[in-house]
Amino acid sequence: SLHDALPIYKVNNCLEKFIGGEIFFDELDKQIKFDKQLLEELFYKAKNEKAEVIASGEIGLCLHNYGFPIDIIVQGGLRKNKEVLDLSPFIDANKDYVFIDDSYFSGKTAQVIKEEIERCGAKLKCVWVAYDGSQTPIHKVKSLYRYYDNFDVLGRKIK
Repeated sequence: SLHDALPIYKVNNCLEKFIGGEIFFDELDKQIKFDKQLLEELFYKAKNEKAEVIASGEIGLCLHNYGFPIDIIVQGGLRKNKEVLDLSPFIDANKDYVFIDDSYFSGKTAQVIKEEIERCGAKLKCVWVAYDGSQTPIHKVKSLYRYYDNFDVLGRKIK
């Protein structure tokens, strides 16, 4: 269906313009954040994990502005900042959490979230992203589109 092909279309569109790197991800993130249909799919997949939903930065605000009930929205830029993240007033140690982000590459943002959730005595069940660009599949990362399922390390189409 067209809906299933949506992430692939967006990725291919970005790959035609940019080889990769920061500029590619900035463009891809923009296309993901402002696509209500894509965010809806991401949100409901995360909700199916039967856990509290955490999102960060712009994607958290976009989800919220489109009316999707996010339990916790944290500041963006966690992978770059040395700012201390303190979620202790918001995390319930008896609950599981799922983190939604637009893309996953090095995993720095997800790692900051995971460490803070665990510090508060709770568990990060998984991370849901629209785009997974990590070379090695990470079992806790679930995505609508995984780059290395479609391309090799040289950027050649696999299927």
